[in-house]
Amino acid sequence: MMNKRSWILAAVAALLLVEFLGFIALLILVFPLAYVVLRWKERRKAKEMPAQTVYRSLDEAVQALGEPTDTITLNATLGNELNGVILVYAAIRQLVVQGRVYPFASIRDISVVNSATPYYIGEYQLLVFTEEETLRLPVGYDNEYARNLAVRLWQQVKGSMR
Repeated sequence: MMNKRSWILAAVAALLLVEFLGFIALLILVFPLAYVVLRWKERRKAKEMPAQTVYRSLDEAVQALGEPTDTITLNATLGNELNGVILVYAAIRQLVVQGRVYPFASIRDISVVNSATPYYIGEYQLLVFTEEETLRLPVGYDNEYARNLAVRLWQQVKGSMR
């Protein structure tokens, strides 16, 4: 760790370099310093983030958390896989989505979007907006089914906040 005297000497040396070598020396000094500060911030932020639980299968999630209050099937062909369902645990106020656990408090909004473009047919997606990220979950080509899923999931999350 550098003491106060070392910091003062480093600042004086930097000022002298800038004075005698000009603007290029300033850039040479600022870019590495900015890089070090950004890396330090990233490491500090990574230490503050809690480790998130990730489950590999439905059985593993059910074994760890118990039977879910509700199971929302996103895609009938993937109904027996973790990617095809959302497990709702109202008692502990958590969702398991694609193997990851999300507390109800971290969910900001739920919506539906059509991912189609003029050039190809796209599936509807259930959007789950959390504090950390936006989850895009494909639910098929039926608009009404996608909308009903969003309403049902939002009622589960909102209903347990009372």
